[in-house]
Amino acid sequence: MEAVENKSKTINKTAHAMTLHRQLVTAMPTFFIYLSRILIIFIASYISLTQQVDFNGVIILSFVVSASFSSTQSLISVVSSLLETFAAAERLFEIEDTLPAVTELPEAEDIGSISSIEFENVSFGYKEQNGAILDEINLCISEGGKLGIIGESGAGKSTILRLLLRFWDVSRGRITLDGKDLKDVQLKALRSHIALLEQNTFIYNDTAAANIALGKPDASREEIIEAAKRAGIHNTIEALPDGYDTPLGEFGNRLSGGEKQRVGIARIMLIDPDVIVMDEPTSSLDVFNEKLILKTLEDEYSDKTVIIVSHRNSTLTGCGTICRLNAGKLEQVVSD
Repeated sequence: MEAVENKSKTINKTAHAMTLHRQLVTAMPTFFIYLSRILIIFIASYISLTQQVDFNGVIILSFVVSASFSSTQSLISVVSSLLETFAAAERLFEIEDTLPAVTELPEAEDIGSISSIEFENVSFGYKEQNGAILDEINLCISEGGKLGIIGESGAGKSTILRLLLRFWDVSRGRITLDGKDLKDVQLKALRSHIALLEQNTFIYNDTAAANIALGKPDASREEIIEAAKRAGIHNTIEALPDGYDTPLGEFGNRLSGGEKQRVGIARIMLIDPDVIVMDEPTSSLDVFNEKLILKTLEDEYSDKTVIIVSHRNSTLTGCGTICRLNAGKLEQVVSD
């Protein structure tokens, strides 16, 4: 609790300093502009009273000089925007300069279809944290197998999927594909054979066809429509104003949560991977949509290797093997 309070004080102090700086940058030019206008009026009045210049000329001169400050006033907003732009650019360069979490070995090889996946004494933990997220995990998934991983939030379920996709490297142990160490496989080849369906499918502000063809940009319209039909989203797309050429809006605001997930399923069906991994695919859906999605997955992926992680038993009804994770440890394995 004390650590949270100290962080909050630091954030508040930094925010206060930034607000003062922003207000100062904005206020100072405005102050001098209005001060200049007052001086102009004062000088013009003095000149008029001493009758050095015609009164009409004084009015015109005052108006022209005051109007010239309008462009200066606009610069104030530019200066304020520049501060935010510099901060955003700094964050972008920081991301660009960040070294990748994993690197591909020069001798990494391509891989054919994936028949088996094995976790051998796999442990994982972040360097900046004490303790392991996963501890001595052993799993074996054969071709066409359906594996469900259940556990509470923070148990390490999603970490297993990210290790399989090699977003991170294991701390100890190894993961093999058909006996080949995951580190010896090209990243592009690995991720072309394994597809990920996450809890929230990200929809771009592009057409329905382009969103479905995200993983296969050169797909024909016929292939896209076939994938949409298999995913059960074809009729919904056809009902849009321009069908498959309709932009889906920011974050897919034209679609419901279940429809977004079906777009994600259509993406997977289009690329036809060997292994499908799903991270809480129905957690944001109601019971009716959950059953529809699971029925689609069962019908279309009967011959695929599927790994599903969830904290709900209902999501794993079609899995032949269910593993329970508790605090990074594999507690039990239940098989049909």
